Amino acid sequence: MEDKKLLLLKSLKSNIEEIIPSLDIAQVEIYGKKREDSLEFLTDELIMTVLILTNADGNLSTQELKLINDMRHVVYGYGIPDLKESDYFELCKRFLSSHNEKRMTIDHLPLCINLLVLYDKKHSTNFADKASVLFIQFAEALINIDKERHHIEEIIFLNFKETLEKRTP
Repeated sequence: MEDKKLLLLKSLKSNIEEIIPSLDIAQVEIYGKKREDSLEFLTDELIMTVLILTNADGNLSTQELKLINDMRHVVYGYGIPDLKESDYFELCKRFLSSHNEKRMTIDHLPLCINLLVLYDKKHSTNFADKASVLFIQFAEALINIDKERHHIEEIIFLNFKETLEKRTP
């Protein structure tokens, strides 16, 4: 499992690095300025979305928290502190309080993907597709990491995947 997780984390990092410059430009084109650091913007939305998807039982398992921290370390480096909130609701509260203007539900695209859809239309690129794959890969890994895939998690995940595939901002 560790080799598979390492490959996933390297893939996530590579995909994130490829998406970030376009997300920077998209913010400037849409808002007239870069409103926030695109790396933090993308990874925070990724974590918030995945937390929504994996919370069928109201708990964040030790393995799920470790995978989130591992993803953060691969993206930001190992000098950053681990997220230590073992309580799901405290972790959600932390991210939502720092991003209270964003709507995070499974039936709406993450804002970063909305921006990339608009960017792709203007530049004839496919960064929204790449970001969608990133969200799906990380969500699947998190859902499967504790080997306790709940049927409600599966339904929520399939609904979110459908939202990503429809991709209209």
